[in-house]
Amino acid sequence: MASFQRFEEIQAWQLAREIALDVWQLIEQTPLGNDFALRN
Repeated sequence: MASFQRFEEIQAWQLAREIALDVWQLIEQTPLGNDFALRN
């Protein structure tokens, strides 16, 4: 079993962080950024 010192070392957390950054970039660079219900 893997042992972690910090949660940032967990591969699933790293992938989730990358996906979140991709979503933010998509929202900022497209008209989706004007859809405030979607952003919330």
